[in-house]
Amino acid sequence: MKLLLVRNAETLWNKEKRLHGYQDSPMTETGQQQMKTLASILENESIDVVYSSDLGRAIDTAKQIVSHHQELEIQKRRELRERSHGIAEGKTQHDVFEEYPKLQQERLKNKYTYKNPKGESYIDAEQRLRPFIEELKQKHFSHTVLLVSHAGINRIIIGVLSGLTPDETMAIDQPHDVVYVIDNADTAPEISRMNQTGIEKGILRREHLKKPSFEEEESENVELEDDWV
Repeated sequence: MKLLLVRNAETLWNKEKRLHGYQDSPMTETGQQQMKTLASILENESIDVVYSSDLGRAIDTAKQIVSHHQELEIQKRRELRERSHGIAEGKTQHDVFEEYPKLQQERLKNKYTYKNPKGESYIDAEQRLRPFIEELKQKHFSHTVLLVSHAGINRIIIGVLSGLTPDETMAIDQPHDVVYVIDNADTAPEISRMNQTGIEKGILRREHLKKPSFEEEESENVELEDDWV
């Protein structure tokens, strides 16, 4: 099985670094162009099936890609939706620190297992994704499968298939206009990535890998490393 992992194109909240979770916001002009770019990158790819998160920003991105593959139907799956951020959705990380400082101190101890009230942790999302990943392996072992989802979810999928640790999984980056390619995803995964310039091997890593202190991450001068996806 060959997997193609796509992140939703840029939205207003992505640009403002607000926490999306289950909520949506409009595509920016940049996002509109990114959707066209993704469609162009995948235009000549032989795709057998398309699954999308059931959130609007992913569906819109999937529709643009499928416009070049009109024989394909988008299958919407709740398992692919981004993690819920609970009470923090719609807020910037800085807002959340100001409103819920004690909760965010807990978050900094272990971001993979932490969840905001009424939200999900990375481990929660992993648990709902694992049966879906096994379903893909069983149904599409000889197919090329396009998954249109979100940065956090794609991060988990790569981590599960590659046997990465939580810290290694958290360090994976996926820009809006990059497609991850996982060859032999059901046996011995080989990961590369494609963009407008072609295909390169390996996983992109986020720049800020050190775990910042509460004071550092609270600062407006520090680029926060996760979660406005």
